[in-house]
Amino acid sequence: MIHIINVTPAGMFRIQTLVLQITGVAAAIDATKEPAIAARYNIRGYPTVKYFKAGEFAFDVNVRDAAKITEFMRDPREPPPPPPPEIPWSEEPSEVVHLTEETFKIFLKKKKHVLVMFYAPCKYSQ
Repeated sequence: MIHIINVTPAGMFRIQTLVLQITGVAAAIDATKEPAIAARYNIRGYPTVKYFKAGEFAFDVNVRDAAKITEFMRDPREPPPPPPPEIPWSEEPSEVVHLTEETFKIFLKKKKHVLVMFYAPCKYSQ
């Protein structure tokens, strides 16, 4: 595990106690002081929790608090794959005309009234 912010020292003790019962180890790395290790495992945000098995990286774990970590360590399973990406709005059938740099002026000149919504796709759904 790497740099778990929301776990108190008492929570880490409970995690360590459980992990010892299942022959595992709870560990933490201050990624700001160990940038080479953070880079090797592509650490981009904090906290990031990764599961290692037999000394090798196995998979990312999306848990942040002591209770969830304890639950995970009782039965460490790889999470299911993420859902397939959503179809971009511009590719879905609709009455909305999606404009680009090339079509913007041409389209507006051809129409008497146009209501244009400027938007940004949600980065979390991509």
